[in-house]
Amino acid sequence: MAILEQAPVGLMGFSREALRALFDSHPMFFRADSAAALAQQTGIDVAGLERSLSGYNLAVARGEDPLGRRHLPRPIGEGAFHAIRMQGYSVTSTVGLAVDDQLRVLRGDGQPIPNLYAAGELLGSGQLMGKAFCGGMMVTPALSFGRLIGQRIAAAVTQA
Repeated sequence: MAILEQAPVGLMGFSREALRALFDSHPMFFRADSAAALAQQTGIDVAGLERSLSGYNLAVARGEDPLGRRHLPRPIGEGAFHAIRMQGYSVTSTVGLAVDDQLRVLRGDGQPIPNLYAAGELLGSGQLMGKAFCGGMMVTPALSFGRLIGQRIAAAVTQA
């Protein structure tokens, strides 16, 4: 029996039947009788996929994977072979909470709310980047401003 039939359904909210239907109808789902055919359908390097499968099968045989995978249920041999196209994307918002220069969250009247601070994505990218989007730009302010907030809170607790 194929691994796909024995494994839990890997897409939350989908039944096995619904998943099978997607492989028959959706342009992001692929099925082929061989690894080489699957690679050709998906634009994956054929030799690279075959090397990956050989490496995985060797890891299953040895019970140890150089990539650190712990779940090695069985070797991958005969088809059918399946693939789902995955695509990363970035979601940001230009709007966020208004803060002062101490990173205190401001009320609608512009006054700070006591003991309420904001950093990172809660500020929105507009306050940090203006009209220019820079991928990954929300991480550095989250770390830096989070540290500043931590220092301010620690100082306030020490003084109390």
